[in-house]
Amino acid sequence: RTRIKNRAIDMLTTAQDYTLDEDIQLLPEFPEINSSLRALPKYVYDDTALSFVIESFSGSVFNADNKDDGVFKDHQAFISEKTLYPLMNGHPWITFGEHGFHNTMEYFGFHVHDELFDLSFDSNHNALLRLNQLTENIKEIDIKKVKEQTANYQSETHKKIRHNKYQLFNKNSMLWKKLRNQFIRYLEEIKQL
Repeated sequence: RTRIKNRAIDMLTTAQDYTLDEDIQLLPEFPEINSSLRALPKYVYDDTALSFVIESFSGSVFNADNKDDGVFKDHQAFISEKTLYPLMNGHPWITFGEHGFHNTMEYFGFHVHDELFDLSFDSNHNALLRLNQLTENIKEIDIKKVKEQTANYQSETHKKIRHNKYQLFNKNSMLWKKLRNQFIRYLEEIKQL
């Protein structure tokens, strides 16, 4: 575990800037992590309007009240490749994750798509209620509007897409310093398990 953790930390601290490849490059082995590797072929993103992401849960903490009902205490939003792939590919995105997930993305310097989606669901501590609110939100999405805003170079949506891509691929930014520290903390917590 220590060797793997140290290798992962080394890779995070020595990461270089990458440019986004036009399509997936499948390699027999992955000697290094390449942040431009796509999980899906380019045409999947080109042929769709937005990404709806179901993120990994790192575990919200609840305490039991006097009725043994869970009472929200704290959360730790977990950001994985599932949320980062839409950013790499220039897609507007909305994520179902831990409470306050979109606020965490803003903390890391990303711009959320509050011009397209009602993100008020994200403040609900109850995951089931959050999911129900998000489901209702998704039913109201105007795909035509999303496509128009994404294609319009002057739109707020397109500006956010460009900003997010820049943030993601500029590995000397404050974002990457925060992300490295966050992932190092995750790895250290995993090591302690």
